[in-house]
Amino acid sequence: MFKKLISGLSLLALVTIPSWAEGPALWKLSDDDSEIWLFGTVHILKPDTSWRTDKVTNAFSSADTVYFEAPTEETSQQEMQTIIAPHIQNSQGVTLSSLVSAESYAQFGDAATKLGIPKAALVNFEPLRPWFVTLTLSVQQIVAHGYNPESGVEKILYADAKQAGKKIAYFETIEEQIGFLANMSSEDEVAMFEAGIPQLNEGVEFLDSLVASWASGDIEGMDEKLNAAFVESPELKKVLLIDRNENWADKIAELMNGSGKAFIAVGSGHLVGEGSVQSLLKAKGYVLEKQ
Repeated sequence: MFKKLISGLSLLALVTIPSWAEGPALWKLSDDDSEIWLFGTVHILKPDTSWRTDKVTNAFSSADTVYFEAPTEETSQQEMQTIIAPHIQNSQGVTLSSLVSAESYAQFGDAATKLGIPKAALVNFEPLRPWFVTLTLSVQQIVAHGYNPESGVEKILYADAKQAGKKIAYFETIEEQIGFLANMSSEDEVAMFEAGIPQLNEGVEFLDSLVASWASGDIEGMDEKLNAAFVESPELKKVLLIDRNENWADKIAELMNGSGKAFIAVGSGHLVGEGSVQSLLKAKGYVLEKQ
């Protein structure tokens, strides 16, 4: 479950790509001695999702190094549990129901019941922090509707990179990724719960629609949906997307100052809209070509 939670960190994620569709978007930036591909991923997908187009395959094959967000595939379940366990409980005496509104707590109970969690078991969630409860139930709902972390884009590309003997590198550590959520203010954490839990009672239609946009290369559609999802939680967007994008853009600029060919696979939410990695790179003077 812990590895599934990390895979669901962004929760940016079905449909089979129609024969006429472009497939997921891909960007390229290059100079005399550097070539970098940017590819937006979905961390959890249905097994029958088709996404690997010729342009993605060719770009991936040309790269010497493949970059991912964090080393989730190299971290064991036990290691993941050790990292995440210290950050999931409230302070002594503080309960989940005391932190969130009565309305959102009731919605949490409804969502849990729909996922097969007995009402009597809800007490087990009381010591847990709102961010962890939100993420836990979100992942359970996604998996219950046929999505599988084993079918996620990074999972597949990591195996391919290892088999091809490519160098594998990361922008973040597992500890850093946990910290983005664990170090949120109490207000932002509760806002995440109160915005996310009601969506669980609406099913996975939003997720299906978002992934459909991703699979067909509809960047504008993804941007519109993600902006709507974050409209009530701008600070959460800043923590999960904007701040990280700024760090990644700086690192990509460093790569461009060197030489070599790299394929960068990160969650699609980082590559759409205002504050995206591409917009930050353009502000630094780089020219990106959408393939």
